[in-house]
Formats: sequence, structure tokens, C-alpha cells
Amino acid sequence: MEDLTDVYMTPLPDSPYVRPFRFNYTQGGKEKNWDMLEVHDSVAIIVFNVTRNVLVFVKQFRPAMDEMIISNVHTISIQEPEIKSLRLFYTLNGIERSRDIQTIYDTIIVTVFNVTRKVLIMTRHFRPTIYYNSVPIQDRQDHTIDTSKYPASLGITLEMCAGIVDKNKSLQEIAKEEVLEECGYDVPLYDLQKVASYRAGVGVQGSLQTMFYCEVTDEMKKGKGGGVEDEIIEVVEKSITDVENWISGPGPLNSPPSCLFALMWFLRNKADKYRKSFERTCGECKIVTNDDFYVTSSN
Repeated sequence: MEDLTDVYMTPLPDSPYVRPFRFNYTQGGKEKNWDMLEVHDSVAIIVFNVTRNVLVFVKQFRPAMDEMIISNVHTISIQEPEIKSLRLFYTLNGIERSRDIQTIYDTIIVTVFNVTRKVLIMTRHFRPTIYYNSVPIQDRQDHTIDTSKYPASLGITLEMCAGIVDKNKSLQEIAKEEVLEECGYDVPLYDLQKVASYRAGVGVQGSLQTMFYCEVTDEMKKGKGGGVEDEIIEVVEKSITDVENWISGPGPLNSPPSCLFALMWFLRNKADKYRKSFERTCGECKIVTNDDFYVTSSN
């Protein structure tokens, strides 16, 4: 698998696997655009071997808001996008291969928990990529989308605070800026706990994402959040119970995998400390009301 030679890149010609284009739209009366890559949908399968009690993984070489008003949606092909698309050629285990890939910025994501009111601080965005892929193929082939038929709500996502690494600053400094800009909380650098770094979009992009966690109080709220310049971001608060109920649904969930990973990490590592029912002490059990997650009895 690791016998790799003859690696080189070329500009991306017409590809059956990826298609870069620019998505244009008007949101809240302001003209905007977003560089996108059309790729195939995919499936992921969790495989557990019950004979030996092990998860089965694969190891591979990888080259790589409801009230919003949206209108004037159309697409154009782009030759020189800010997001660079190319074809990577390589020889792996003696076989010549190629892969169409895309280079983008690395990113950070921050799980923000308000300990004053025991809520997760999340964000809602309009994401052109989600909107575009929610429209049936036959209704987007002429490069114009009927927004009266397909409202902006199709593209609304629920996410964690996040941002691209496009400044000459440390990841912690960028994370601090994003929390202030998107959520309105001024978090000291030393309160940003690095959780993990991992690769995102391994089939096409392979960029590096770093996840942080921080706890905030109401006193740390210094602004309303919502982003900067022409960003339209809604700050949303979710209780632990809200998140557990939402994440347990069948989907499709309009959230990126990184957000779901962050929520699962929080529920596994932090949530028990802040559950309303976490009043019991060792050796004592009592009825807990208004709690969907734990209901116990002295019997």
C-alpha cells in the first residue's frame, strides 16, 4: 500500500468525478457567490465483528435560516477558482493511477458550552452547497434554480462555530476570533482546549481540521455574534437533551460530520457533568423529574 512513486499534478480537465463551478445567489438583497465542487453522494457503514468484538475499518491511500430571502440563483463554470482543482497522477503498488482532487484551506471548529445556562452554543447558516444538492438534478440542469419552488430553508444548516485557517496566526488565535465573531463570546486563549486534528473530505480534499472545546459564561458575552461583513449567521442555544434527541434521529441531518463528531465527543466526555439529573450521590438514588435522559427510582 505504501509503494508510491511518480507523483505529479496537472490542471483538471473535464472530469466524470468532480465538477468545479461558481454558485451565484442574492441573499438578503446582497449579491454573493460560492465556489463549489459537485461530487457523488456517498454512504458510510459501521461494521462490528461480534465474534471478536472489534470494529472493522479500512485503510486506504487518499490523494487527496428560515426567514432568509434568496433569489437569482444560477451557476457558471469557472476556470480559475479560488479553490484549486487538479488531477493528481501517481503509481501505487506498480499500477499507474489518477485522482481528481481539490485544495482548500485547513479549518478549525470550536464546541462552545455555556456553563451559566447549561446550553451548547451553535450556529445556523445558509450553505449554498447544501441548498444546491437539495434541488433535484433535473431542476438545476439549466444553471438557474426557481427559488419559489425551492426555498432557502433547504440550505439551512446547524453547525458548530468554525472557520478557515487563512491568517498568519496560531490555531488558538483563529479559534478565539471565530468564537467572538460568530457567537459573541470573548474566550481567553488558555481556555481553548485542543481536542483533536483530523482529515476532512478524504475522497476529494484531505484538508486538516482541528477541533477545540471551550466553556463560557454569560459574563463573557461581549457581542451578539452573527459573523462579520456580509456573513449571515444565527446563534442558536441547545440543551443537552435537545442535542441528544436531535442527533438520534434518522436524518438526513443538515449538519457536517465535524459537527456531529463534536457533539458526540461532548456527550461522551462533558455532558454528564452538567446534566440536571446529576444530583445523586454514591449510594443514593432518587426520582428525577423533567429529565428525559435519566429517570430513576429508589426501588
